[in-house]
Amino acid sequence: MTHLLLTLLLSAPLDCGAGATLEVTPAGAVLRMVAGPGALPRPGVPARPGALPRAVTLPATEGFAPTACAWSAAHGLLHATSERLQWLVRVEPDGRAALARQGALDAPRPWRFDAATGEVYDDSPAADRCDGSAIRVNRRRWGKAGWEPVPFISVGPVAGVVTIPAVKGPPPGVRRRPWFPTPPPAVVEPEDDSSDEPPAPVRLTDHNATSAWISAGPGPGLTLMWRLPPTLRRLRALSVLPGHGGDEASFVGHARLRTFTLTAGGRTVRVELPADPRLVLGSHHVPWHVVFPEALDANCLELTIERVWPGKAAADTGEGSLAISELTLFTGVDLAADPVAEVIAGLADRTFTPAQVLPALAGVPDERFLAAWEGASDPVVKKTLGDELARRVSPGLVPAQLELLAWAAPELVDRLQKSLAAPHARDALFARLRPDADPAYLARLLPPWLAGGAPEPDRLLALARAHATLAAVTREGVRVADRPALITAWCRELLTLPFLFNHWARKDPASHDAASACLARLRPPQSLRGRLTWLQAAATLADPRLAHPVRRLAREDATPAVKLQALATLLRLKPTPRALARLAGTSRPDAQVVLLAGWPADAPVPTELAALTASPWLPVRRAALLLLADRCDGRFAEGARAVLADPAHELWYPLLERVKTCGYAALRADLKKLYVDTKLPDEPFATLAQLFAVKREAWAADVVAARVRRFFDPKTPRATLEERVTAGTWLLRALAAFARPVDAPLFLALARRPLPAPFLEVLASILPDAPGLRCPSPPPRCWRDPASWSAFVTSCANSN
Repeated sequence: MTHLLLTLLLSAPLDCGAGATLEVTPAGAVLRMVAGPGALPRPGVPARPGALPRAVTLPATEGFAPTACAWSAAHGLLHATSERLQWLVRVEPDGRAALARQGALDAPRPWRFDAATGEVYDDSPAADRCDGSAIRVNRRRWGKAGWEPVPFISVGPVAGVVTIPAVKGPPPGVRRRPWFPTPPPAVVEPEDDSSDEPPAPVRLTDHNATSAWISAGPGPGLTLMWRLPPTLRRLRALSVLPGHGGDEASFVGHARLRTFTLTAGGRTVRVELPADPRLVLGSHHVPWHVVFPEALDANCLELTIERVWPGKAAADTGEGSLAISELTLFTGVDLAADPVAEVIAGLADRTFTPAQVLPALAGVPDERFLAAWEGASDPVVKKTLGDELARRVSPGLVPAQLELLAWAAPELVDRLQKSLAAPHARDALFARLRPDADPAYLARLLPPWLAGGAPEPDRLLALARAHATLAAVTREGVRVADRPALITAWCRELLTLPFLFNHWARKDPASHDAASACLARLRPPQSLRGRLTWLQAAATLADPRLAHPVRRLAREDATPAVKLQALATLLRLKPTPRALARLAGTSRPDAQVVLLAGWPADAPVPTELAALTASPWLPVRRAALLLLADRCDGRFAEGARAVLADPAHELWYPLLERVKTCGYAALRADLKKLYVDTKLPDEPFATLAQLFAVKREAWAADVVAARVRRFFDPKTPRATLEERVTAGTWLLRALAAFARPVDAPLFLALARRPLPAPFLEVLASILPDAPGLRCPSPPPRCWRDPASWSAFVTSCANSN
C-alpha cells in the first residue's frame, strides 16, 4: 500500500490527448481540460480559443490506478486503463462525472473503446478482416437511453469502388457446380453474444436451392469471411440465390440481398441487385450473378452486406432474418473455353495439387477425360488422372483401365479391380486372360473377372495350373456362389486341385456336397500316390456317403499304406458304434496306432483299445496312453503307473506332463515315493518338483531347496557344474516355481558366486520376480559382464 501511495504522489499527470490531462492523487482523480465542462466541444463545433483550463473531479472508484488514458472531447468520454483493468467515465456538460463502464483487460473478450467515434465494441471471435484487423461487433454509443446499438449505415458510392449490377441467371457458360468447391465462410454478425459457437453456414455452399442459411439478425453490417485455398485465388464471378428457396412463402417472408461489397487483394467491388427478386418473375430458384471486369486475386475474401430487401413478415417492424440459399464462387477455370485443359495445366505447373484437382475431375465427361488421359505426359498429371480413372465405371474407359492396371501402384489396384468387375468389362478381361501372359499381370486381371461371377471353367483351370500365384488367386477370388459349379466342372481334376476340398468344401456346405458327390463318382487312380490322395480327400470331406467306396478300396487293395490310410479315413467318416467295435478288434500294431491316433472324439474308448496300454509295441503303448490321458479316462492312471515308476523310460516325461491334468490323485503316492528317493537323478527330480509346485504341494519345496544347496556346494568343482548345466538350471527353476520368500537369500547368495554363465542367466530371470526381493529389471546380457552383474546383484541386495 505504501508503495502504491508513493507511486501516486510522485507520478506525473497522464496525457489523455485533445488537450486533456489526468491527475491521480490520494485525494482523488482530476481531469483537466482546455475548455470548461460547460463548453465541451461537440461534433462540428470547434473549441473557443483562449478558453481557461477547467478541472473535473472523477468519482471515487476502487482500484482506480490508470497508467494510460484517452479523452474523447466530442463525446465527453474518458477511457483509462491499467495493466489489468479499464474504465470509461462519462463527463456531463455541467461538470458532473459518472462511471459508465469498467472491465478487466484479461477477460476472454474485453470490450474496447474508440475515442474518435465514442463507441465501445468487441472484437469478433469468429474471424478477422483480410488485412488482419479485427471486425467490430456489439458496437454501442452513449445516447439518451444510455448505451445504444450503433446502426449500420451504408456509406454510398466511394471513390475507387466500382458498383456492378447483378444479372439474373447463372454466369454464362459455366457449370452449376464450379470446378473447385466453395468452402463455407466464417460468419460475423453485428450482434454477437458468443454464448455458443455458431454452426458453419454449410447451406450456403451445398448446391441445394431448397435449403437456406438464415442469419441471426436483419442482415446489414453482417460480414462473411473466406480464407481461400489456392484453387480459388483468382475469382472471376459470383453467383448468389438471394432468399429462402424452400418455398414461395419462405422466399417472401425472409429478407433478401440488395447491396453488398466484396473486398479481396486490396480491391473493393460493390454488387447491387437492381430489383427486389420477389418482384422478378421466376426468382424463387434462379440465382443472380456478377462477372468481375478483372479477377479478384487474393487468398482472402470479405463480403459485407449493406442493404437488404425486407421480408414480408418484417415489413411492419423493420426487422427480420436474412436468408441466402446459395452463394458460389467461380474462378478463371470455370469461365475458360476449355476448363479441363486449364485444370491439367495448373496441375502440370504445380499451381494445383493432386488433392485439389481430384474432386474437380469427377465432373469431367468420359470422352473428354479419356482425351486428357491419352495426351498426358507429365508424371504428376498421369498419376492424378490415373487415380480418377481407377474410380470410373464406364465401357469407354475399359481399355485405358486395363493399360493402367499393368503398371499401377498397389494401392490403386484394388480400386481398379472393383471398377473392372462390372459386366461391360468381362469380354475385355477374358481376351487378356491367356495362360501364356505375364503371371504378374494375370494376377491383377483375374480378381475382377472372378468378381463378375460365372467364370468359364476351362480357361480358369488353365490359369490356375499355369502359375502357383494364379492358383492362390483362384482359391481366394472365386465367389462362394460359383464354387459348386466349378467343382462339378472340374470333377476329373479334383485330386490335382487340393484347395477344392481343403478350402472351398470346408467353408461352404454347397461346395462340400458338390465335392463329396464328385469324389464318390471318381474312381481312385491307379497310382499309389493317387489312391492315397483320394483317401486323404475323403478324410478331409468327412462325408459318411464316402464310407462305401473307402471300404471297397480297402478290400480290393492289399497295399499296407492304402489299408492304413483307408482305416484313418473311415474313422473320419462318422462310423457307427458297430463299425467302430469291428475296427477296434484289429491285431496289427500299425493299424492299432492308426486307430488310437484317429479314434473319434465323441466315441467311448473300448476295452480292446484301453488294454493296449500294456502292448509290447512302444508306439502302440504310447498312443494308447496319450488317448486315455487326452480323454482323462480313469484307466490312464493304472496304465501309466508302471511307466512313471521308471524315470529312464522314454514315455516318462510326456506322461508326467499329462498327469498335471489327469490322474494326479491316483498317482500322487507313487510320485511322492519316487520324489523322496535320493537316487533320483536331478533332471526327473526337477520335473517332478515343477508338478508338485503346480499342485501346491508345499512340503516338496524343502526337498528342492536341500538338493539345490547340495548341487551348488562351494566344494563342487567348476568343471562339474559346467558339465551338469541342464540339471542345475532345472533345479533352480523348480525351486523358483514354489515362489517362497524364504528362498530369496539362497538365490541372492548363488548370484554373488562366480558360477558359470548359464546359471547366472537363469538367476537373472528369477531374481526380479522372486518374492522377498525388489530387484530392478536386469540390463541385457548383464551376466556376461562382471561389473554389470555385480551392480545388478548389489541393487537387489540394497532393496531387500
